[in-house]
Amino acid sequence: MAAILRSGGSSPSSWTQSGSLLRSATVIGTESARTPRAGVAASLTVFMSLAAVVCGITLLFLAMRSIMEIGGSCGSDGVHIPVRPCPEGVPLAAMGGIFGGVIALFVYIWATAKYGVPAWAWLGWPALFLSLGWNFLEFGIDPPGTGELAWGWLVCGVVFVAMGGVPLVAFAKPLARAILPLPARPEYPYPGYQRPRKEPVVLVEPTYDPGPPGDRMGSSGETSLVAALERLSELHRSGALTDEEFSAAKERVLEEGA
Repeated sequence: MAAILRSGGSSPSSWTQSGSLLRSATVIGTESARTPRAGVAASLTVFMSLAAVVCGITLLFLAMRSIMEIGGSCGSDGVHIPVRPCPEGVPLAAMGGIFGGVIALFVYIWATAKYGVPAWAWLGWPALFLSLGWNFLEFGIDPPGTGELAWGWLVCGVVFVAMGGVPLVAFAKPLARAILPLPARPEYPYPGYQRPRKEPVVLVEPTYDPGPPGDRMGSSGETSLVAALERLSELHRSGALTDEEFSAAKERVLEEGA
């Protein structure tokens, strides 16, 4: 823009170019303002929200184990229906794991979308159902207080493991590519590409052509004859002529120079 003003900027094309530059700068500035730069605050927000999601799943996992160790149910109101009292801290852990984990998950999704960082929110589903399914299977095989199998818990365990394992297997390949990206594909071969065939190399033995007598002998026959013999000797020493070729060429030169 400054260059256009210095040059005069009187032509319509110069004003058009300056307007295009201003519009481009405005668009770039707007896009930069819309996408906040990920700094320390962004990193802490993403990390803390993800850690809170993991803590929520862990609290729910441990609370479930504590309840299943006393038979699978507990409560604090036994006025009308006799119930077992819940272990200390279990209700708080269960409620905190559920509601705290859900809130932290939404914060994590918002932070990853705002700062444009990779999101792993979908892994929360397999982590939740696989962990709870493990509890069902473990206590279904060895329930507390009895030596028999708890088929209800086993069925729940199979269902939970399937609900968590199927999505994990379905996304295993994209997940592996995201963590360990494959090397870039080579440009060749592409569909329809044919690798060029290597033609065999044919080695041709060098031969010596002494040339026409007029060019070879020149004005002085003896001098040309000596030069021709010296040339033959050099070619023979360099390996360009074999012994047979050297002898034949030497005889031919001597016969023509005689």
